[in-house]
Amino acid sequence: MADEVVDELTDDEIDLFFELTGLKFDPPQNNLDAVKKKIEKLDGEDVTGSDPIRRKKVLDKAKKGLEKRLLGYFKPIAEKKKNVEIARLEETISFLVGFGRRDVTKKKIQEDSKRTHLSFKTVREIYESKGLRVAEDEALKFYPKFPAQKEAIEKALEDLRNAKNKDPSALPTSGINDLYAFAAYLSGSDPGKNVEVFRRKSAGDLFRLFDGKSLELSLRNDDFGKTLTNVIAQAKLVFDSEDHRREYDDWLLYNSSELTGLFARLKGLGFQKCMNDDVALTSIKRIAELFVSRSSIGKENKDNEGMLYKTALAIYNVEANCQYGPLEMNDNDVFIECAECGQRREFPSLEKARDQNECKNCGKPLFRKCARCGEMVPMSEDKCPRCGSVFANAELAKKRLRDAEGALDKGEFAKAREFLRLAGEFIPK
Repeated sequence: MADEVVDELTDDEIDLFFELTGLKFDPPQNNLDAVKKKIEKLDGEDVTGSDPIRRKKVLDKAKKGLEKRLLGYFKPIAEKKKNVEIARLEETISFLVGFGRRDVTKKKIQEDSKRTHLSFKTVREIYESKGLRVAEDEALKFYPKFPAQKEAIEKALEDLRNAKNKDPSALPTSGINDLYAFAAYLSGSDPGKNVEVFRRKSAGDLFRLFDGKSLELSLRNDDFGKTLTNVIAQAKLVFDSEDHRREYDDWLLYNSSELTGLFARLKGLGFQKCMNDDVALTSIKRIAELFVSRSSIGKENKDNEGMLYKTALAIYNVEANCQYGPLEMNDNDVFIECAECGQRREFPSLEKARDQNECKNCGKPLFRKCARCGEMVPMSEDKCPRCGSVFANAELAKKRLRDAEGALDKGEFAKAREFLRLAGEFIPK
């Protein structure tokens, strides 16, 4: 019976049916009403294209089949379509294997899934059945490290904000949003006004503060005292080392209102839109500005553009739910910052950047030519990496040379010699 149903539409007609309707076939759409409404909507429209008669015929056949057999008609068509796409993909993969391909990235699997409309799971199984290894996504390895107990910290602080202190003269706890504000509170300072003092303290000093307060509170058995003790326990885990403290500082930065707002917008866009290059690159650069450059990662790797980019990329993949299809960075990609307006621009190579030599934002040059050796050096650099010439000195040397020429024109030879001597002091030997 199933074969008879499938034969009502040829392979080409089945392809056209799913092309027209956009209905899912892996797994198949199980909502019969949705299937029927989709066909009825198309049937009521003017069917255009290279062969409108054929398209109309396919829709009519599908409509009649659904009226007679309901999902007993649609499911076999979906299964046939799935098998056709699997066969096509297997042929392509076999060709790649024949040319020595031994592994595949999750991004490639996601691309094939999008192109064939097969599920990610099905495409992955096909690759694995052909003996290819699914490589882990390198980009996600650069996702920042945050405190292991970050959820417990947030829960403890929330409990403290909601806790009731029976001491009417005590400072309020409703505004304590992080452990630095909590440190201010324990010290008798207003958390809203004096928190910056505690941000500047070392991890060791903060740990000793919390450790001393835990001893004071150990004898208390009331609910508020227990709440304070719980927060202190979490704080001691954070400030037991500078490394753990940096992880916590990064976590606070990660939860800033600007970043959480960006992440919420990405989640609202959905996976497909987040895979759009314009959306992705704009968001990645924004993440780099708001988080990476200000975090401990940025401070420790400020000269490693690749590392900074990959960290922002990993964050984007996680927050945009693109783990299975990360946008990848060419290892040769470089970022040049405009000395005039501060805009950062990405180039596929340093050579390309030097050739184009223009900021897209303000139009100013990104590089200048070293007067001593001819090297093209970013405008933001103070000296030439090739010969060591200091550009500020070079400008002073040029000024002294112009002064020398002016003195010569006036016949003031002694002054000209002095200006030449001064110019020579600014030129690297």
